[in-house]
Amino acid sequence: MRPGQRWTFQVFSPPALHRPDGQQLRCEGTMLALLAYLAVEGSAPRARLAALFWPASSDRVGRNNLVHLLRRVASMSRDELVQGKETLALKPAVWTDVQASSAGDTPPELVPKCTFLEGVAFDELAEFEDWVHLQRERLLQRSVRQLINWREQAAASSGRRNEKAAFSAADNLMMAQYARIRNSGRLLRRIERPSSRSACPHARVDVARLHRLAPKNLDRRDEHLRGVTLLM
Repeated sequence: MRPGQRWTFQVFSPPALHRPDGQQLRCEGTMLALLAYLAVEGSAPRARLAALFWPASSDRVGRNNLVHLLRRVASMSRDELVQGKETLALKPAVWTDVQASSAGDTPPELVPKCTFLEGVAFDELAEFEDWVHLQRERLLQRSVRQLINWREQAAASSGRRNEKAAFSAADNLMMAQYARIRNSGRLLRRIERPSSRSACPHARVDVARLHRLAPKNLDRRDEHLRGVTLLM
C-alpha cells in the first residue's frame, strides 16, 4: 500500500506516478526515464543525465534539454519531486516502491511481484536501455534473495504466528520468481561477464540453495536452472 499524503512513484509493473491525493499523472518517455533512474540510483550529476538521455547532442545542448525537462517536471509536480543543483535526486518526501523493498528484512508481501519498468522500452536510448535490462536482472535477483532469506528465518523460528500462511505467501512469490528466471533468457552463468560482475558485487547464491528452500512443486530437475549461479 502506498503511504498517504505523499507523492508515490512505482517502477515495478507498469510504472505509475501518483499525487498525494491519489490522482495518477502522465509520466512517460524521458520524464519516466529520469525519475526511474533517480529512484534506483539515488542521485546523479547533471552531466551524466544529459549524456545518458541525449547521447547524440553536445554537452551544452544536453544540459539545456535537461533544464527544460526539469521545468516540465517542476510544473507538473509544483516543484515537489526533484531537488538539487549540479547533482539531482528525488525529494525525500517521494515514496518509491524500489526503495521501500530494498531492506534485507523485507517481508514477503512487500517483495516486488513484477518486473522493473515492465512493458516499457527505450529503443532510442541504447545506453539507458542497457541500464534498464541490468536493473531488471539485478532487482529480480534481489527479490529472490529476500525470499530465500525470509524462508530460512521462518524455517528456523518455531513459534512464529500464522507461519503456515506466511510460508504459503513466500512460496507463491518464489514460484513467480522462478518462472521469471526461466523465461527471462538472462540467466547469469559461471562464466566471465565483467559488466554484470561489477554491477552486482555481492555474494553468489547458487541454485542448490534455491532448490533446498523451493516449494515442493518446483521441478528440481529443471534444465533451465541446472548449474546456474545468481549474482546477488
